[in-house]
Amino acid sequence: MNRRITILALIVFLLAACAAQAEPIKLAYKFTRGGLDKYRVNMTVNMTLPSMPGTRSMSPISMSMEMLAWQRTLAVLPDGSAKLKITYSVPKVKLAGAANGRQPVLPKQSFSVVMTMAPDGRLLGIEGMERVFALQGAGNIDVSQFSNLMGQYVFLPSEPVEVGTRWTQTVPMPFDAGEMTVDSVLQSYGERVWSLTTAAINQKFGAHMDLGRVVNSVVDSAALGPKERQMMSQVSGSLDLNGTMTFYFSPTLGKILKGNGQIWASFAIGMPKEAVKQGAPAEVYMTMDMKMTVSRCN
Repeated sequence: MNRRITILALIVFLLAACAAQAEPIKLAYKFTRGGLDKYRVNMTVNMTLPSMPGTRSMSPISMSMEMLAWQRTLAVLPDGSAKLKITYSVPKVKLAGAANGRQPVLPKQSFSVVMTMAPDGRLLGIEGMERVFALQGAGNIDVSQFSNLMGQYVFLPSEPVEVGTRWTQTVPMPFDAGEMTVDSVLQSYGERVWSLTTAAINQKFGAHMDLGRVVNSVVDSAALGPKERQMMSQVSGSLDLNGTMTFYFSPTLGKILKGNGQIWASFAIGMPKEAVKQGAPAEVYMTMDMKMTVSRCN
């Protein structure tokens, strides 16, 4: 009899544990004023470049990059969103396949932006991007166009979810040039990372952009002569992008602990009429694939 009671108790315990694990999980970023988070981002990029008539074929380019990002919480707002100062280090870059083996010239200082972020990862505002674009000679670009692309690495659902639950976000791309669709699923819950219980979130995303709109928007704000402006305004084409990412999120901390994935992109660029008259192809193609890892340092 005692043995039967013990077995019954064990079964009840296991059922209760399963029921507890099936409880919906609330996934949300948590912010504390003065809190500091540090992340390391590593990327490897491979790119094929087009060759022009009368020139030798260009070798594929491979690039590796490492960058640190510090996220300081300046203020927590009543609705749970937060004002964050993000400081990016000067990236460490290694390039293979560049002409004469030259390495890229990089800025000598880090830069910061201030973001207002909602608990689900949506970016509500951004300050400081003007200086970044000004350094690249594009100071008149409306930086609000980039707000939706500068937020956290993963979008979270607004309601508690169970394992297997899916949610979707549609993100406008800059210059009204297209949109990106992000399909997410809570892949699993319970894996331990650095002694913390995590939610594994898998994302699949895809985007299509009209490059003609992008180029024309940049041309409108760039310091170009009439001839250059006319030629650049004739550029057309498209960018198709897709990829997958898996993130390990700690609901207790309200932080991403690590993530990894891969992105593929293909470019089709319609060349200006004047360039075609001079022997350039009517359309050129480029491809790129990028692997990325992100890891919390503290």
